[in-house]
Amino acid sequence: MFYHDSAAALISDGEIVAAAQEERFTRKKHDSGFPRQHFSNHGIGFFERKLIHAAVSEQPGKVYLHQSGWRSIRVPGISLRTILKKLDRVDLIDLDIEGQELITLTAAVAGLDAKVKRLHIGTHSAEIEAGLRRLLSDHGWRCLVDYPLLKTSETPFGVISFGNGVQSWVNPRL
Repeated sequence: MFYHDSAAALISDGEIVAAAQEERFTRKKHDSGFPRQHFSNHGIGFFERKLIHAAVSEQPGKVYLHQSGWRSIRVPGISLRTILKKLDRVDLIDLDIEGQELITLTAAVAGLDAKVKRLHIGTHSAEIEAGLRRLLSDHGWRCLVDYPLLKTSETPFGVISFGNGVQSWVNPRL
């Protein structure tokens, strides 16, 4: 099973109040317990949830997912446009897709504008960060936080050195 680290952000009135990864509390590196525990805590049964066994990409089809440093496997790909098509409103998309964030969001920007209230994006290059700033600003989104990758930034939680960057945006139309 391939899994990305569980994390959560507490947002109040469009402002990030707190954020943390699951492993910070459980002390288990790459802990995958959160989704199962979340479903259990909220009485969400197996048939009441929809999990997508796919990688998000700009176009549907097969994509390569890195299994280890030098091996890749092919997995189904699903576009963000396709996911959004089936939903009325989305409060938050927390996106960390390792260098594909700009191309994926660009392909889905009409759906984002119409249906998504907030975006929290892990960024992986200065070019992607600049592209996201242009794309989302041009579409009327308001930037809440913008911490560039490989920089040290003052945050509400003190000074933090960022490996990957972080941008959070809100859609004022929703």
